[in-house]
Amino acid sequence: MKINKEEIKTLQNLSEKYIKESSFHDAKLIYNKLLKIDPDNHFYIARLAYVELLLNNFTEAKTLFLNSISICSNYTEGYNCLGYIFKAEGDFVQAEYYFNQALNINKNYLPALTNLANLMMSKDPLKAIQILTKALSIDNDNVQINYNLGIAYVMIKDYDKAIKFYTNSILINPKFIPALFNLGNLNFSLRRFKKALNFYQQVIEIDSFHADSLSNIGTCLQELGNINKAKFYYKKALENNPNHVNSLNSLAVLYINTCNTNMAINLLKKVVILDSNNPIYLYNLANAFKEKGDFLKSIDYLKKAILLDKYFYKAHADLIHLKHRLCDWEEFENDLVIANRIGIKGDKPIVHLGMLAMYDDPKTDLIRAKRLFKFYFDVEEKSIIIKQKKIIRLGYISANFNDHPVIQLLIRTLELHDSSKFELYLYSLDNHKTDSYTSRIKNLKAKYIPIENLSNSEQIELIRSHDIDIAIDLMGYTKGNNFIIFAHRIAPIQISYLGYPGSTGSDCIDYIIADQYLIPNNMKKYYSEKVVYLPLTYQCNDDQLPRICKSPELNKDVDFNNKFVFTCFNSSYKISPIEFDIWMNLLKRVDESILWLYESSEETKLNLLNSAKIRGIDPKRLVFAETLPLNDHIIRHQNADLFLDTFNYSAGATAFIALKAGTPIIAYEGKSYTSRMSSSILNALGLNKLIARSLSEYEELAFNLATNYEFFDEIKNKLYDLNDNSKFFNSDSFVQDYESLLIQIYSNHI
Repeated sequence: MKINKEEIKTLQNLSEKYIKESSFHDAKLIYNKLLKIDPDNHFYIARLAYVELLLNNFTEAKTLFLNSISICSNYTEGYNCLGYIFKAEGDFVQAEYYFNQALNINKNYLPALTNLANLMMSKDPLKAIQILTKALSIDNDNVQINYNLGIAYVMIKDYDKAIKFYTNSILINPKFIPALFNLGNLNFSLRRFKKALNFYQQVIEIDSFHADSLSNIGTCLQELGNINKAKFYYKKALENNPNHVNSLNSLAVLYINTCNTNMAINLLKKVVILDSNNPIYLYNLANAFKEKGDFLKSIDYLKKAILLDKYFYKAHADLIHLKHRLCDWEEFENDLVIANRIGIKGDKPIVHLGMLAMYDDPKTDLIRAKRLFKFYFDVEEKSIIIKQKKIIRLGYISANFNDHPVIQLLIRTLELHDSSKFELYLYSLDNHKTDSYTSRIKNLKAKYIPIENLSNSEQIELIRSHDIDIAIDLMGYTKGNNFIIFAHRIAPIQISYLGYPGSTGSDCIDYIIADQYLIPNNMKKYYSEKVVYLPLTYQCNDDQLPRICKSPELNKDVDFNNKFVFTCFNSSYKISPIEFDIWMNLLKRVDESILWLYESSEETKLNLLNSAKIRGIDPKRLVFAETLPLNDHIIRHQNADLFLDTFNYSAGATAFIALKAGTPIIAYEGKSYTSRMSSSILNALGLNKLIARSLSEYEELAFNLATNYEFFDEIKNKLYDLNDNSKFFNSDSFVQDYESLLIQIYSNHI
């Protein structure tokens, strides 16, 4: 076929026009026509290969490019495109070879430099930076090269340089969405939520349908405490893309946090259908089932999450905790190994209250807490100057101003505060749960202020406006806390008391209130806070609660008559097979004895019965107590003879209740705050002979009390006498000591 040069030029121009218009099949027809005229023209072959590449026909494109470079061995673009194809096919060795071949021909060929850098990015980010820096020296105003350098610097965690190069991209092209979005992501990962929010909003101004940015705006707002606005943006993202998994997941998490678990479960089931390989989505679904009380389903999804990521320590922590709530000890030894890694290993630190039942090590507890604080709460802290006043303003912050163990203990102290010395502000982080305790709190001479619907900045601003002198955190890192407000500082003096059994590892909590037994002098080094001591005991209590008085006759219910009743009403997750082995030994050694436990769930009960049977104990010798109102629970202690405490996480409020009811406790003294709570109380009562320092001593003490009636009567009578005469059971006496300590702390800051 003969054709003149002008016609050839016209066909070439037309084919390039078709490529620009994405009419690839039309362009392909023209290049095939041109190749019939000139079959060995390497350029026509290469352009046809390029069209096949645009059509994702990698095999055809590869064959044509190889043909092209066999005709023209110095055709740089051919080698670069072959590298691109091999990279897309996952053959990175061949891809690197062809990119380098292109650079051997032209060392300054930008497409090959950038493609080679992108190839090296995950394997060797420093090498990628070296290549991209060379590319930038050739074209300093290249948006993509600056952007790729930002990505590379994120990979080596040089965030300042990453921000610099992302910003360069935006200076060159202010509407370059990938750089704006990544700046949002980077600031979010650095917990600079307001800055992240600004970048995501800039993306939305350019593309109002950008679902990822809409979703991330919601997440920023949620982190900043603006729940309602967060929900609005998640739903807006889902209007644009009903299957946007991040928005579905984030909205579900929001529903979990606001106690709407059924909605959360429905959304998360959809999420895991859309993406079944993301362990975080599986974890969130597990969390929703846990909040609903379906522990078995929760465990199932936690195991699936861990199969996808064996270093997902948050999932490990929840899995171990749930298994121990069910008293499922089949993998106890392995659980111990993993529990000791949690919060120490992994990029994202974690403090999990349930793990405190797995070990007794205040040194590693402090390491975990410090890592958590540094990662999540290391923010700019405002300096607040204390102003001298005649009446000290106390601010208590909690999500549990209701029938909760902390408030069960604290309520009487709040009622007895001397209003001539202290003005009380009670800031509620959760106003959904209300009961008789909430009513007592609202009847106090105090300002009760719900703040749950305020953003973090609004909470901080409000509390600061009240000119609080001493802010008392009743939560630490427990569920429902908002520790970030303490990190920014809301008062000149900030104290951790009662609600969190350990150090916060923070720079913002100035003091932790204890007694000299709970945190001995040699253990102070494991607390970031200054440890201040109450003279008798760290534990406040309510002396208005009912007590069981001494009686010449036993008042046991029929089911407990003529039996020695060992009991433990601690939460089930505090029980380990170590305690349980000893308890079963006691049942073997003490005739007509039974073990009375709290029934947290049917699964827990069945596991405990089976564990007893395995240890040679008739399951009928285990009996279970259902949940009762507090006053009724105290009264039923008349059926109990001896409370057997757990080890790593001992009884706190539960210990006070037992002792108030006249039930002696055997405690095992550990090293950590959680392992010394009950022994601290026994020490305050002068009942140190009930504190064991070894496992064998613990068992023998319990055995002696159960079989030596004279010893048992001595302890029981002393406990009845202490209920009448000890300062420990006198709330007025405690409040005097507590207020004196607060006044001393305040005076030291004036």
